[in-house]
Amino acid sequence: MISRRLLVSILAGCSTRAGLRAGTPVRDGRRSPEQSCDYHAKATVLMLSVPLFTRGNVGGGYLRVEETARGAESLIRIEFGAGSNPERAAGLNRFGLFEEAIVESRGELARAAYFGFMTSSEEKNLSQARSALASGKPNGLTAIRGRIEAGRVWNRLLRLPGPLGANWRRIGELSGGIRAQLDAAPGSDPEVTGASKPWTFLYSIRHAMRAPSDRGERCFVHNGELYTLRVVSQRDSSYGAKAARSGIAAAEDVVAMTGHIRAASGRNVSTFRIWFDSSSPQPVPIRFDFSPRSFLRLSFERSGLLA
Repeated sequence: MISRRLLVSILAGCSTRAGLRAGTPVRDGRRSPEQSCDYHAKATVLMLSVPLFTRGNVGGGYLRVEETARGAESLIRIEFGAGSNPERAAGLNRFGLFEEAIVESRGELARAAYFGFMTSSEEKNLSQARSALASGKPNGLTAIRGRIEAGRVWNRLLRLPGPLGANWRRIGELSGGIRAQLDAAPGSDPEVTGASKPWTFLYSIRHAMRAPSDRGERCFVHNGELYTLRVVSQRDSSYGAKAARSGIAAAEDVVAMTGHIRAASGRNVSTFRIWFDSSSPQPVPIRFDFSPRSFLRLSFERSGLLA
């Protein structure tokens, strides 16, 4: 579940330390059923974009989405966690958690708070990845927290040593200690300059999945940096047939959304694809693919989906 602390920070006015007046919190209202999905992951190793081999069950993940509405405002809570299974991933131990709490007003982000952490990974190619695995050196963590209000963004980033024995199935246990270290760090959260009413990343994805248009563009903030997300969606009856066999969605309702992320400098950062049921009023991914490195493609598919 999304932490009570994150929700309190936004509903009580997380921006007061920056001298802004706290917004009016969303009080108890109509709560939609929680959207909850578990995923299993497969990895494909690439050489010059050519697949060398694929291995299944190398990791997993989960997504939780809750929404409470009252009048023109809604409180949306999104939590995503994922990571690798070292015993299935040649010893690779990578994991991360990200939480967002958003107050939405008339279909737009009014204010938000976010928190997350993930293992650091400096490998740029397959050779460096092999060397990192052979060294057995534990990975450090990068932790962030931030808030958005009135189009302004404050973000704090902290680099921490990785706890011994930590893995993605224990990320919930790690959250409290990492939050405490972020709180204890000296100084105030620096403001992100150049922002023009950016959104958070997970909320931007959710909004794009629910949009009636098959194309969209949105500025978002992540790790204190500004990015542009462009999406193009189209129906995918081929993958839809697989979802239909599992009773997850009608084949004709499955849409594949391709997202392109570009940095503020214009540099292309990454591309991903998400498949979802377009007929659902609260869609969540059935599958999503992305490449964290040029030599690696990860595919997360909803658990229980038939082959």
